Amino acid sequence: MISPARPFATLRHVQKDAVQPTLFHYNSALSSCKESSDWGAALSLLTTLGAVGLGPSSASFTAAIRAVAQTRRLWEVGLTLLCDLHVWMLQSNQITNSAALTAAGRSTAWQAAVGIFSRMQLQELCQDVVSHTAALAACEPSGRWQLMLELFAKMPVVDVVACGAAVSACAKAASWQEALLLLVSMPKQRLWPNTICFNATISACERSGHWELALFLLNEMDLQALQPDAVSVSAAISACGRGLEWQVGGSQLPPRTWL
Repeated sequence: MISPARPFATLRHVQKDAVQPTLFHYNSALSSCKESSDWGAALSLLTTLGAVGLGPSSASFTAAIRAVAQTRRLWEVGLTLLCDLHVWMLQSNQITNSAALTAAGRSTAWQAAVGIFSRMQLQELCQDVVSHTAALAACEPSGRWQLMLELFAKMPVVDVVACGAAVSACAKAASWQEALLLLVSMPKQRLWPNTICFNATISACERSGHWELALFLLNEMDLQALQPDAVSVSAAISACGRGLEWQVGGSQLPPRTWL
């Protein structure tokens, strides 16, 4: 962990000028903790605010949660800080909840992320691209593709990152049809699939045995001036391998349900 000297430097500089640090100075120091990933200093500053009689604000908690969010294993600390807002008679807002949601998202704690997301809805707080993407990121590793599609459908504005997360979740569940549907719908939203999106869809096709579609997508990458990487090629080769095994044991090609 980085030494807490940097975040406290601003406060010491103010004290040298014989000026009593204000809440603004403390919040500035808290904000710097995120940049230096110094969650220890952030928690110390938050505690100090109460000790000196200033009392933290919602902005103080937001800054502390953002600092904690830089370390994946500390997502529970972020949730605790979100709950501590009520101890100080403070209301959580969209920014504070999004910070806690990001912390849960980075640690793939999908249940916690969905819980925060649901509470934001109940409190009628604005859920922007950041909050939706964080919830998607939390659900993606666990393969909760159906839940992700529900979240994805509610997004006010969709970006490539969100699309990639949704496609990846479908791929992990071998839901190739949903993955393909997301991929082909991206241009309609003025979004262009990147290598991650194509790789996820090719992997979904590989897992479901649709080797012809995997090759088609690999060729489509070339047409869209995207350079296939090791993941793209490996998934396509694996898909062909599965297809070859089927042809050896069967009498006809599998139906082209993807056409």
